[in-house]
Amino acid sequence: MDNVTGVFGLPVPSVAPVSVEDEDINIIAASGLFNEEWYIRENPDVARSGINPLVHYVRHGAAEGRAPFQGFNAVRYLANVEVNGRVNRNPLAHYILHGSPEDMLLKGLLTKFSIKSVKQAMDRLAALPIFSLDDYLTLNQDIKPTGGNMDVDPLNHAVVYGFPEGRTVFMKTTVARVMGAVAAKPFPPLVMPAPLDVPPPVPVVTGAAKSRKRKGDVAAPALPAAPVAATLPVLPRIGVFYNRAGNAFIREIAEDIVQSLHGAGQDAVLLDETWPQEERPELNIFVAPHEFFHIGAGRAWAHDEVLKSAFLYTTEQPQTLWFERAMPFVLMSRGVIDIAWQVAEIFATTGIPTRFFNPNVAPRTAWLEEADMKHPLVRVLPKAAQAREVPKLRIAERLIDVSFFGTESEHREKFFTKNAGFFADYEAFLYYRKVESPLLAKGSHAALARLAGHVAAHSKLMLNIHTDNNGFFEWHRIVKLGMVSGAVVVSEPCPPHPLFKPGVHYMEESGRHILNLVEWLVRSPDGQAKAQAIQDNADKIVSNPALALDNIHGLLRFLDEHRVRA
Repeated sequence: MDNVTGVFGLPVPSVAPVSVEDEDINIIAASGLFNEEWYIRENPDVARSGINPLVHYVRHGAAEGRAPFQGFNAVRYLANVEVNGRVNRNPLAHYILHGSPEDMLLKGLLTKFSIKSVKQAMDRLAALPIFSLDDYLTLNQDIKPTGGNMDVDPLNHAVVYGFPEGRTVFMKTTVARVMGAVAAKPFPPLVMPAPLDVPPPVPVVTGAAKSRKRKGDVAAPALPAAPVAATLPVLPRIGVFYNRAGNAFIREIAEDIVQSLHGAGQDAVLLDETWPQEERPELNIFVAPHEFFHIGAGRAWAHDEVLKSAFLYTTEQPQTLWFERAMPFVLMSRGVIDIAWQVAEIFATTGIPTRFFNPNVAPRTAWLEEADMKHPLVRVLPKAAQAREVPKLRIAERLIDVSFFGTESEHREKFFTKNAGFFADYEAFLYYRKVESPLLAKGSHAALARLAGHVAAHSKLMLNIHTDNNGFFEWHRIVKLGMVSGAVVVSEPCPPHPLFKPGVHYMEESGRHILNLVEWLVRSPDGQAKAQAIQDNADKIVSNPALALDNIHGLLRFLDEHRVRA
């Protein structure tokens, strides 16, 4: 046999064996991997037999399921290299000659993914600042290594079992500490392009093509006209996917991304999980992977062939279960686009191509559809607020003092229970949904999602009460529903945003003092003047075509730099 170099770069000397077993004994002996002392300790019958331990392992032990050293699992190795015991030699010898450390990893519940993808996810997870192996083992005491042959690398376990099983992977105190540190970092300087010629808008096509347009599909609102830069990359059609069985607000975000791309002259189409995979565009963005790859037909999209070229648009707060549900797919993806600047900064440390991006949005002339006008919650609005058309109202012209749309949480329960008497003294519209499920993108739920924007367009103030004590800049509520509709957002403290500043574009106060702020803004002349100034300041940002252009061009350059090219 010629000299070979094993998996660890160890030379295997040339020996003239009598059989394959003799050859395997020579290969293993030369590698130094066989742990004779450990093998005897774990198999005392071998010591009593008087047979050389290595010879015993090659001729009997491997077939009996015995390990040559702590941590080597022959069944796992042979399964990963897809030989399943059919090689005519000892598994450790095969590993030395042909294997790699990755071949010892588990796929666990991620059976549709390659070991290469699992290893990539592990490497990226290890670099994620909010992850700690110590935290994971503290949160999951049952998987602590025992020193036995069946031990699983905790990092491997987190990726292939921890996330898929719904285990808690990130310690909330670690998440809070890291988010706080990132929030303290300065933002990069904002560069605004000079206005150029304005391109004609590209109409939205939902469902990928007119031939697949479904009844009830609604085009996203048109954006302000934006100039086109001469250096804009030319990209193929971009598919923007959402899950039809998911949150209605996620569909709105997907629509806004499509319309933002159209505003820059980029061909893009809104698609969902029912679209044939083989007909997907060359370049794709999957919005809310915690929903898309977990619900209904979206599960069939969770595999290497899709994710290796996919960009995932993540929207969840990192302390939530939903954020963790998305992690295997995020860590295996081509790149990540995040709705929050701080979360994008955290992902960027892993080596994943990452971009912070908020879609461009513009005021609507109408939120509701004709069928929504008979909804009971529309009929309880002030008479002047029941019209489908939404005029652009100044603060003093708005009939609803304060509004809120949101789902149940312990933090919100305490806030609204404690302060119900206060809000009873105001013209208030508070929709506090006492169920854990989100508003869906179909049926009566979709009407409620549209109603949220309609009510905000008639509200002086819109509350942003967090789901828990972890502050988060909830873009959809603060910007899409609040600022774009002309309502003054009154929020509990949030991490900073690169564009929108508290006291300038929205108001911020602790939950304990937020009622005083509401009273001042609604009922005092100084507060009313401040509310009007806040509305004007926010409108200057959300309706600025130069900012919109710079925003979408940054995304297009990011996609062009990191996409898989045909």
